[in-house]
Amino acid sequence: MPAPKKKSDAAVAEVQPAAFPPLGAIADPVLQRIVAELSSIRGVAAIGIGGSRSIGTAVPGSDYDVILFTVGDNDVDQEAVETCIRKLGGEWIGKQHKLLAELEIDGRKVELFFRSIPKLAAEVEAARKGVFRRSMNALHVIGFLSTIMVSYATYVRPLWDPQGLLRQLIASAFPYPEPLREKMISTFLTEGKLALIHAGKVRSVNDIAHLMGLYARANMSWLLVLFAVNRQYPVIDKGGRRLVASFPNIPNSFEFRTKAIFRAAAAGDLKGAIDEANRLHAEVAACSRQQGGGAALDTPKVPGADAA
Repeated sequence: MPAPKKKSDAAVAEVQPAAFPPLGAIADPVLQRIVAELSSIRGVAAIGIGGSRSIGTAVPGSDYDVILFTVGDNDVDQEAVETCIRKLGGEWIGKQHKLLAELEIDGRKVELFFRSIPKLAAEVEAARKGVFRRSMNALHVIGFLSTIMVSYATYVRPLWDPQGLLRQLIASAFPYPEPLREKMISTFLTEGKLALIHAGKVRSVNDIAHLMGLYARANMSWLLVLFAVNRQYPVIDKGGRRLVASFPNIPNSFEFRTKAIFRAAAAGDLKGAIDEANRLHAEVAACSRQQGGGAALDTPKVPGADAA
């Protein structure tokens, strides 16, 4: 599949202002070392920082999720990759689950991943039509959504992008597609309600493990609805919850109240938990009926860029 259609630098800047500092503006020494080594590898078209350090939810000690973007599946010089990883002091893992390597640089944990620009571009095209796929995944109670692949592009911070391919990919994902918004809202409002119907049937604290699973599914459904309500591509890792808390169109005290549901259930207050869960679901549904919602979020600045 061809790379995304080229857009002008002005169009990219309109989507995410000041999102693409020159390499010299990256003051973080860990990122400087990574880019200096990996940008020389044949087949690596761009490098970006993702995860919590990209979306602004990082805490002291958070990993560095560094993404190596390619334009083909078999054109990367694997031997050069392994050599660079050893020079950086890391352990080669291979391409299982797209995780390439784990490193520790200056006491900071770094994970390297591969992502294919053409494959991400295909997911952007599917999102425009409101199409997504879902598969079972041990890490995510709601399953893995193909739309998450778009998030790998829209929340990434380019560190090295000599041909502008990563910037073009990011720009191609905006504005957020209305067909995707409608599909996400309808799908996950239904799933959240179904989970609560079954949660309401639990009468014994001996079934608390089953109940917690249902509330976890309802909670993740609400998050996915609220991402769509606010016209944001979803993040299903733990940082997604903190990101939702920053959105303009969410129920009051959403974060506190979702935690209160789990606390009440764990304490044996099954009625209090289901009553609050049903109230919260109704408020999430009310948010979904509002026609407002956020424009595309500005990507947080590259770590260390301010210090340059």
